[in-house]
Amino acid sequence: MRDILRPRPISYGMHNFFLRIIKNASGGLLFLMPALGVFAQTIDNPIGSTSFCAIIDAFATFALQIVTPISVIVILYAGTRFMFSGGDVEKIKKAKRALTWAVVGLAVVLTGRGVIFIVQEVLGGGSAGGC
Repeated sequence: MRDILRPRPISYGMHNFFLRIIKNASGGLLFLMPALGVFAQTIDNPIGSTSFCAIIDAFATFALQIVTPISVIVILYAGTRFMFSGGDVEKIKKAKRALTWAVVGLAVVLTGRGVIFIVQEVLGGGSAGGC
């Protein structure tokens, strides 16, 4: 039973077979390397900024632009749930929870944006984008 569970070593013939495959594959790739360089392309910077502070500022702006409309939609949804709850305690709890988390999400994004502004001011970069 123990011999079945023990892994068997690769035989010498199999070892040479794998080495030949690796050597041939690597030789072929080295031969094709100059041809592959012809198809090389450059990737443009999608953010358009090069400094760390500008990247963080772009991310915070993006998060603010995404979270603000979502939180407004969730606040309106929570308001309609309040109106149509009909006095049902469970529906009122769900509406309060939706309203609470929408406001918390918006507050987190706005606070993050403010913290980034304060850090930039302290480090001397101002709001112009540099640290």
